[in-house]
Amino acid sequence: LRPPQPPVLLLCPFDIVHDGADDDGYDITTPDLTVVCWKGALGGSDDDACTITGTARHFNIAADNVNLAGISIKGSRNGAVGVNDRVQGTTFVGNEFVDNTLESGDGGAVSLRLRSSATLFSGCLFSDNFAVNGGAISGDFATATLHSSTMHFNEATGNLSILVAILFEIFLLFLLLFTHVHPPFTLSPFSFMKGGGVHMQGGQPYMFSVSHSSFLYNAASDGEGPAIWSDGVPCDSGSNYACNNVDWTTNVPCDGIFKANGGVCEVFDNNCHAGVDADGRAGGGSDATENENLGTDGTAGGVDYEDNISSDRTESPTTTPSASPSVSTLPTLFPSVPPTSNPSMRPSRIPSNIPSESPTQAHSGAPSTSPTTSSPTPNPTQMHSDVPSSSPSTSPPSLSPSEVPTEVHSDVPTSAPSNGPSNAPTTSFQPTAASTTSPTVSPTGTPSSRPSSSPSASPTISLAPTRGCHANEVERAQQISDIIIENTETTFQDILNDSSPQHRAFHWLMYEDEVYVCPEDNGIIQRYIVAVFYFATGGDTWTRCGAHKVHSSCDEANGKVRFLSAAHECQWYGISCDGLNSITKIAYEKNNLNGQIPDELSSLSSLTTLSLEKMSIRGTIPSSLGSLANLLSLDLDFNDLTGTIPPELGNIHGLKLLDLNDNRLSGSIDALAGFHHLLFAQLHHNEFSGPISLDFGDLMELRAVTLFGNDLTGSIPQSLCNNKVENGGTLQHLEVDCGGDSPDLACDCCSQCWTESPTSHPTFSPTPVPTALPTPVASAPP
Repeated sequence: LRPPQPPVLLLCPFDIVHDGADDDGYDITTPDLTVVCWKGALGGSDDDACTITGTARHFNIAADNVNLAGISIKGSRNGAVGVNDRVQGTTFVGNEFVDNTLESGDGGAVSLRLRSSATLFSGCLFSDNFAVNGGAISGDFATATLHSSTMHFNEATGNLSILVAILFEIFLLFLLLFTHVHPPFTLSPFSFMKGGGVHMQGGQPYMFSVSHSSFLYNAASDGEGPAIWSDGVPCDSGSNYACNNVDWTTNVPCDGIFKANGGVCEVFDNNCHAGVDADGRAGGGSDATENENLGTDGTAGGVDYEDNISSDRTESPTTTPSASPSVSTLPTLFPSVPPTSNPSMRPSRIPSNIPSESPTQAHSGAPSTSPTTSSPTPNPTQMHSDVPSSSPSTSPPSLSPSEVPTEVHSDVPTSAPSNGPSNAPTTSFQPTAASTTSPTVSPTGTPSSRPSSSPSASPTISLAPTRGCHANEVERAQQISDIIIENTETTFQDILNDSSPQHRAFHWLMYEDEVYVCPEDNGIIQRYIVAVFYFATGGDTWTRCGAHKVHSSCDEANGKVRFLSAAHECQWYGISCDGLNSITKIAYEKNNLNGQIPDELSSLSSLTTLSLEKMSIRGTIPSSLGSLANLLSLDLDFNDLTGTIPPELGNIHGLKLLDLNDNRLSGSIDALAGFHHLLFAQLHHNEFSGPISLDFGDLMELRAVTLFGNDLTGSIPQSLCNNKVENGGTLQHLEVDCGGDSPDLACDCCSQCWTESPTSHPTFSPTPVPTALPTPVASAPP
């Protein structure tokens, strides 16, 4: 008879909103409970997800040995998950923690409260979380392990004064000691805005161990430890990577662990400042024999990153098992549904991730000679065996993963098959195409080129997209950010600023774009730029063809394609391209664009038309647009633009249409004299002032100019009048404020003289540019 199995809660995919406060979290009070997202439930897809969003705290873990797997936890404003005082053995596997905050406490994503211990994070993603300390994870006299996880764009920030914080901590301590009421979060009065990714306080002997994990773009806005801060016993267990983690106060990076006791930054061997090996991978240090470099074989300190993150493109799924079984570095958590009906005849190569309750003090030096018959021990061992057992274990599997995952797998299979069905699916970073419904006696030597016709019988937690790159996820992020910074107006600080359109576009490109671009792909820059344009102009509030169907309509039946979809960006609404798929035109009218024109548009070298009419674009005209040498038409009328016409626009010598009417632009209009091929200029209804340059007479191709409704003074240059059609020139239409007895601007050759600005006026620049204009009625204004 088997002993009672621990309870397992399989969750069908869901997407719920959970708003509330810090005391509204779902309380998990059942010991040994496993809660896991079953992504393939009820015939669903492995792309389905279990997502909880909203402002409330989402989970309070109040029991030992609770396992939480495969759940996306987002949007909390009260700290997403709290692990209660003295809770042991909590395990998080394959969870996503995104955009969680705690403005008045520590641990935006997960708060490990007083003396919680043996917490394990494995295969987790922490992105865009922030708190006063520990933007992603904070521990108070706690022990924890982080393995095969990714942290990026997390930040330690806040605005509490030291006095308020100290008084508040004294109050929390009073609650704890005299009333036995446990506060919902912790706050240290002695460290502020430290530990952008992880903040562990409490001194010795409290340990935090990290291995096989990456830290990118984390920040401590007013203190040390942008990646990890600890005043206890932090342990770099190897194969970690870090890049661009910065202390914003000093602008000094710390791509590793900041040890508060010594006030020093212990940099990971593998970091973006350590050079690049011949194969393009970042290496650490100068001597490969003295540190855990990423060498030409793709390994880091003897452990292959490819065990964790896919680095090869999967062109098509295979259904026949590979010639050698895959090895997962993550512990399995939950039983498959249903289990296989017969024992597998295939030897196992995967070491046991099953923990024991009482730790062994030393690992085995030789294989065991007979199978184990005793019941599993409930607590994890502290060290793994270096030699596989020679006979299979006959005891049921352990109920929870070890505190520290095994970092070295066995290369020698067991000599006999297992005596029972597999009790848990493998949680792997490698995508699974499908599983067979019956065991295979031996692996086939040649992979199948056709997919299987039946789905996997058990759920799989996939922690990577099906399409990989020739770089692991850390290298992919670093290389793509370098490409963007080198080829656009985007700066490192732009990407780091989580409120900027550049940050949102980069985050979308890296982690949300269905196309899953790789550093070696063509078109990364162009796709990124139009994503920046989308976020800079309030794309989520567009009335037509925004990314979200809830907020905007899109006539997709007639070929219109939403922004940020999986389609090529040339197919997105309002975008036109040439035969080489280079963007030549961006055009919108009355589409509720708001915000500012981003500088990144200046990198679209093939752009000929930029038309953003009748919307709420604000800010200034970017001077960087002056580098668009091929621009023919700039149409920004009926917006809320301010500032002057940048002199740099005069570098666009081929510009033919300039339409800036009905804004709040000011200053001189002398910049127009540089547009030698200008045909149409509409500048009416602005706040331009000063005289008109004599150089306007050099615009020999000019056909129509409207300048009324401004504060221009002086007189129209005679050279401009000499270019009128009746004098043998090209100018057909000229309108200024030259009416009345004492006009501010004198004109002897104007088609229309206004004494006061009309409330409306016809537009003389339809697209495409006309060859002739209608003759206006030269009567007094209404």
